[in-house]
Amino acid sequence: MTKRLLLIDGHSMAYRAFFALPADNFTTAQGQHTNAIYGFATMLLSLLSSEKPTHVAVAFDVSRKTFRSEIFPEYKANRAKTPDEFRSQMSYLHELVTAFGITSFEVEGFEADDIIATIAKQAEREGAQVLICTGDRDSFQLVNEKTTVLYPKRGVSDLARMTPDAVQEKYGMSPEQYPDFAALRGDPSDNLPSVPGVGEKTAAKWVVEYGSLHELIANVDKLGGKVGQSLRDSINDVIRNRELTQLVANVPLELNIDALAWSGVDENNTNPLFEKLEFKTLKDRMKPILLKSDSNLPDPALELFATEIAEGVLTPAEASAKIKKHSGDIAIAYQLIDEKLHRYAIALTPEDVFLVHSSEMGEWATDSAKSKIAHDAKSLARLNGLMGIDFDTSLAAYLVNPGVRAQELKDIQERWGDGSAINLTTPEQELLTSARAMFTLKESLTRELKERDLWALYTAMELSLIHI
Repeated sequence: MTKRLLLIDGHSMAYRAFFALPADNFTTAQGQHTNAIYGFATMLLSLLSSEKPTHVAVAFDVSRKTFRSEIFPEYKANRAKTPDEFRSQMSYLHELVTAFGITSFEVEGFEADDIIATIAKQAEREGAQVLICTGDRDSFQLVNEKTTVLYPKRGVSDLARMTPDAVQEKYGMSPEQYPDFAALRGDPSDNLPSVPGVGEKTAAKWVVEYGSLHELIANVDKLGGKVGQSLRDSINDVIRNRELTQLVANVPLELNIDALAWSGVDENNTNPLFEKLEFKTLKDRMKPILLKSDSNLPDPALELFATEIAEGVLTPAEASAKIKKHSGDIAIAYQLIDEKLHRYAIALTPEDVFLVHSSEMGEWATDSAKSKIAHDAKSLARLNGLMGIDFDTSLAAYLVNPGVRAQELKDIQERWGDGSAINLTTPEQELLTSARAMFTLKESLTRELKERDLWALYTAMELSLIHI
């Protein structure tokens, strides 16, 4: 069986998670911020479930002092101090990786991407397929037929698959040419100077036309105009940029690819950490990657995650008839335009979800005997007379974490739902996904309110004030 190795840049992806998820929405009862570690954990769960690696490793930076800062003291010197809220989560990040049974590496004087390059090249020599998850574009130089880079386009959940064809399509050049292009372009995030007056288009044109930076420099006197002179004036900077951009593939490591074999997670190792960090919804998402006695058994949990919501569209009358036969909770997600109901989705169960393109809701809406779950239910109560509100996710999330000003449903779903974000592809799909999410949110937020002795306050006071 071909080895399938997943390599992750730990600091890079955790830092992106830190800025993708609001810090105030992810704190424990003791005030420990957890947004970076939570985002990293959900990303890791998703990668392990979808990519099904046979071998896994995570690389970490030790400090900003590396051989590159010795060559160029200004390297990354422009970066702001690491936020304390992020720094306080790093020990948990290492603890999480260990709990998942994943090997981690860090080497003084080298960056995580150098470690990844070293492991990737050895794995390639052994015939393995390699996946690299990092937010550093310098990693594109590692892309080839055996190695793909998973590069985050937004947050840590939306990853682009950078294959040789993808690099060619985006930059008009091969992965081997990318570091030459990067040296000419410069990199503000690393404090590497650009060539004045030379943008990405000109840099790409030169690399493609001459084939390499070496050939470009050999013919630099032939370049005319201001940009040609600008390059001649900046040759030393460009050569240094190229040296710093090159990833090192011979970092001194005690490395055995077979030792990176990974077959699943042991809940006995992860559950105590999840409890400490108050990650109450991640346990269910662990099912697809738990250690199994027979790895060939079908995984119903993974199949469930892959199931799409059927986008059924009903008329108000059809919806009312369907709801009339239903005896359980009714979950509602809605869209308002100019303070008027535009359309709404109803979920009778997580699998039975439908959409209504109308401002009409039917008698069921004002029937107090029909218990309903909604987010910001008071708006529907005020505008459409909604009654029988059994649970309001917005109110519940506020009581659990009153320090957060905004209680957007997608943020609450990330923290208290099943760990997935609300689907924002279309307004219709967002409504369907939101309605379906209400059942999990009710369960997890109810448990949290009771654990924090807030249930009586929520039911006796907050819910009763919705209609006032």
